[in-house]
Amino acid sequence: MLSDPDELTQDIDQFRESLLTSVDDLLDIFTGHWDMRDMRQVLVEAHPLVEHGLVDDAQFRAFVFDNPVRLCAAMNPDFFRGTVVESAVLTQMAS
Repeated sequence: MLSDPDELTQDIDQFRESLLTSVDDLLDIFTGHWDMRDMRQVLVEAHPLVEHGLVDDAQFRAFVFDNPVRLCAAMNPDFFRGTVVESAVLTQMAS
């Protein structure tokens, strides 16, 4: 599983300082991490960041929804067509 929330925050800060300008790419890193055997657990493991006040709701939404939508829809605008999140994605893309 992922690190505890405090360690995860330190990891994010280290990535931001050394490689990234934001946390946009981190969800991809976590879903592809060697010890994440079930991708459905990524959000469950990431949510303690909100519960512990390390990120706010808007930052968490950007991390788990806005940034992945931007990434996937930029490559394929129909990527989310027919999914349960299609309408939310269309709303996000329109804003």
